[in-house]
Amino acid sequence: MAAKKRKSKGATRRQSPIDIKPWLKPIGLGLIVMLFVSALLVGGSHIGPISWTPMPVKQVSLDSVLVYQNNEDFQYVVAPFIGKSLLVTDVEEVRIAVQRLPWISSAAIGKKWPDTLVVSVTEYQPVALWNGQRVLNSEGLALERPVTEMTLAQLNGPEQKALEVMEHYLQFSRVIDSVDSQVKKVTLHSRGAWELQITDGINIALGDRNVLERSRRVVDVIKAHDKLDHVKSIDARYPNGVAILYHENEEIEVQQ
Repeated sequence: MAAKKRKSKGATRRQSPIDIKPWLKPIGLGLIVMLFVSALLVGGSHIGPISWTPMPVKQVSLDSVLVYQNNEDFQYVVAPFIGKSLLVTDVEEVRIAVQRLPWISSAAIGKKWPDTLVVSVTEYQPVALWNGQRVLNSEGLALERPVTEMTLAQLNGPEQKALEVMEHYLQFSRVIDSVDSQVKKVTLHSRGAWELQITDGINIALGDRNVLERSRRVVDVIKAHDKLDHVKSIDARYPNGVAILYHENEEIEVQQ
C-alpha cells in the first residue's frame, strides 16, 4: 500500500502588531490640557477670578502747559484711562474725551511704550469778555472764563448776536488803533444801535446804520482834536458830522 503523500507546508507569514504610539501622543496631550483647565476651574472657584492687565497705562503725559484750560478738568477726563491696557486703549476715545473740554480746540493722542499716553492739544484763543460773565473765543463761542487772568475788552449784546458783536469789535479796533487808542467796550443794544467806549473812557454813539463809516468819521475828529482829555462822549449819529460833549461845563460842540 502506497504511503500517503504528505502535503508540504509553506512558511506561515505573521501579521505585524499595530503601533499605537502615534495615537497615544495626541490623546495624552489632550488629557493634559483637560486636566489643566479643570485645575483652573476648580482653583478659580476657591481663589476667585484671575485679573491681569497687560501693559497698564500708568501716566498721561501732556506735551505742553495748559494756559486757558483748567488742568484739574483735564486730569479728570483722562483719569478713567489710567490702569487700562495700553495695548487695547482706543486713542480716538481719549481724543474725544479731551476735546470735549471747553478751551481745547483740537487734540492728538499717541502711545509711548510701555505705559504712557501722550497728549498734544491746541487751545482756543480768548478774544473778549461777553456780557460780563463768559469769554468769547476766536470762533465767537461764549465759554466759561479761562484760568488765566487777562485784561480783555467788554462786549455786550443779545446772546444770539455774540459772533456779530465780536466781528464788529475787531473791525472797530482796527479803525481806533490808527489813533493810538483802544476799544475798551462794545455794546449792541436790543434795537440794533451800537455804542463804543475807547481809551480814557470816551463813549461813542454810532447808531444802527453805517457804523463802520461813522467810526472812521470819529477817528478823523480825534486826529484833528487837541483837547481829547476833556472829551466825555462823541455822538456820530448825525448824517454829516459829530457832536462832542466835554467834561467841563457839559459843553457840546458840533463838527461837520
